[in-house]
Amino acid sequence: MSPLPEPARAPEADVFASGAYWAEYYSSLGHENREAARFLHASTRIPVGQGGAPRVLDAGCGPTLLYWGVFYPDDARLSGFDLNPSGVAFTQRCVADAKAGRFDPGILDAAGFATALDGRGETAQARMAATAARVERVDLGDLTRTWPAATASTEFVTSCFAFECINSWEGFRKACAEAARVLVPGGRFVLVMTGGIQWVCDGQTFPTLFATERRVREALLAAPFKLEALQNVESQDVAVREQGYDSMLLIRALRLPEPV
Repeated sequence: MSPLPEPARAPEADVFASGAYWAEYYSSLGHENREAARFLHASTRIPVGQGGAPRVLDAGCGPTLLYWGVFYPDDARLSGFDLNPSGVAFTQRCVADAKAGRFDPGILDAAGFATALDGRGETAQARMAATAARVERVDLGDLTRTWPAATASTEFVTSCFAFECINSWEGFRKACAEAARVLVPGGRFVLVMTGGIQWVCDGQTFPTLFATERRVREALLAAPFKLEALQNVESQDVAVREQGYDSMLLIRALRLPEPV
């Protein structure tokens, strides 16, 4: 069988700047975000190295660094980067607002779920404000080029709904290699991706990589990572919104030491 062609790229209107992406995918906590949150919550609590406050780099964070950040350990030091200035600006604004006591309802919804996962009596407002206080930096950066992070500088790299938007498998492999570069040996790469060949927002269709388990596995093993978890989850959100795909992949990989 011939390999599937790389998807053609369509001109992209900025659904991040308009707020459409946030309104459709993050204003309430749907099935996909709950499943991704549980996976992130569990994966970032795996001990790495000698302990201490873990560092988490959100690669391709877009507007959602604080949204997913509430699910990380409560001493985690957070940073992120994204190619789109609108996504970076949105994240910076959410962080500043939370520090000032202004809370986005969508992130509050996520923070309430995070406190329930922890089983503590912390309020969603307190969780969101504490997470915002631990955000160290948010930069502009391209997943397929050298990331704005030093070698072996973080215990966790996370990425939610970003890697499938890379426009080639060559770029995808480059991004996996960058994740390996910035992770300490024994660190974890935690990746959430849509399945299918497109996603839809504000009535517009955006092509994505067709992320099969085989191709993702091959890219990770070459980085080098050891695959620890790969789950294909059918989305229940297709019943409530037009999104262009019907499943997502939840992936966790262990950063292997460099060969001697």
